[in-house]
This record gives sequence, structure tokens and C-alpha cells, in this order.
Amino acid sequence: MQQDDSALNTYILGHTDTEKVRLIEQDRHFNQAMGGLLAEQAEADLSTVHRVLDVACGPGGWALDLAQQYPDIQVVGVDIDEGMIEYANTMARAPTVLSTWSTPAFWSASLPKSSGLR
Repeated sequence: MQQDDSALNTYILGHTDTEKVRLIEQDRHFNQAMGGLLAEQAEADLSTVHRVLDVACGPGGWALDLAQQYPDIQVVGVDIDEGMIEYANTMARAPTVLSTWSTPAFWSASLPKSSGLR
């Protein structure tokens, strides 16, 4: 039986600008509820953190916020949706962003259909 890929890995509001805004707002609410971007880490412990990988980064809200708050940490985000990655990269290259902090890198990662995760 052939699987219909269109029903897998979809976002609640589809692949729309509205969904990107929803995800960014969701990031901000979760961060606030948890006490910050890396609330589980003591500030002193972050001196040994040099790179962070955000898997399933969506539009990059958390990764962008992390790069802004901790400019010495290299942030990389990956997501299977190329539209989300395109948006995240656009936001990362915005003139106001580039002038104040390090630019995170965002990549699209396609999963093979045989993995069962697609």
C-alpha cells in the first residue's frame, strides 16, 4: 500500500505565514513559562557551551532568540520544511539582526521516506 506523504509532517495551520507567527509566539510563551531560553542551565555553566543545534526549529524563533541573547554561541537550526528554513534565514539576515549579534545558520534536512518519519 502506498503512503500519502501530503498528510505527514504538516503544521497545524499548514505551511502558511500565519503558522510561522503562531510558532514564534508559541516559542516565546514556552520560554517565558520555563523561565528563559536555557533556564535549566546556570549562567556560569554556559561558558563551556560553544554550539547549539535546534532540531525541528520551524521558523527559527528560539534559535534566533538564543543567538541574540548569547552572541558567543554558534546556533544551527534544522527543519524538514524548506519554507520554514527560508523564513528563518531571512529573519537571521535582517539588517537589525546582523548589527547586534551572531547570525544563526538554518538548514533543511530531508528524511528518507524509508525512515518511517516522513
